[in-house]
Amino acid sequence: MSIAEAENVLLFSPLAATPQLEGISAHFFSNWPPDSDQMTKLASYAATAEMRCIAVLVQDMQGSVSCSKCFADEFVRQGGRIPVWLKFSTRGADIGRLIVDHLDELKQVDGILLMGWPEEMGRAAKEVRFRLDAPLLAYCDIKDIDAVNSGGAAINDVIYANPVFNADVIGPHSRVFVDRFKQRTGASPTLEDACCYDAVMLLADSMKSGHTTADAIGQMLRELQGYDGVAGRLQFTKGVVRGHYEISRVKPI
Repeated sequence: MSIAEAENVLLFSPLAATPQLEGISAHFFSNWPPDSDQMTKLASYAATAEMRCIAVLVQDMQGSVSCSKCFADEFVRQGGRIPVWLKFSTRGADIGRLIVDHLDELKQVDGILLMGWPEEMGRAAKEVRFRLDAPLLAYCDIKDIDAVNSGGAAINDVIYANPVFNADVIGPHSRVFVDRFKQRTGASPTLEDACCYDAVMLLADSMKSGHTTADAIGQMLRELQGYDGVAGRLQFTKGVVRGHYEISRVKPI
């Protein structure tokens, strides 16, 4: 980020979501629903589902830890407790041993939050399910193929907050995008596709309107009161667009 600021270059990402990027620089923008919103939604669900005591099992890397802290802050704000916070290393961690060492503590909680790479969350789910019956919550990547391969049936019914993309709700312009995407590719667009399209079109439209420098485009984005993108209405706060998430469960493998 320091290089972008020194060179006065604007960084615009359609996929960056980690909490530490929010408000990091006047040169950074992202239109992907931020992880902080995902974690707030998941924590609110846990609090209203009478999970008053949650353990956190998190891979020791910056993005996962920052997401876990977002969850914990909101969960505690709503009256919950986080009595167990366990970190495992990014490579070669014996997750099973970590769980065994803290088994008595883990037996006292109402649920366990898993955070990390999909493969590691799948492996952690398998180790937890082998020893405990507590409900599992996780980052939305728990549904990815790497989590399926490492966790198998252990990830069934894991609860997560999923970013929503529904063209019928967003509006006719989004429906047109979906139809044209299907015609060209033969597949339905994902939220990733929609956000990438919006990023390109927003920047193109800003330049067409005479904003051709990094400072001018950045100022325009900060003052934007609403842009009807195919992924939803865009308005930036701290460089990001607030997102809409819904609670889901991993379907049986």
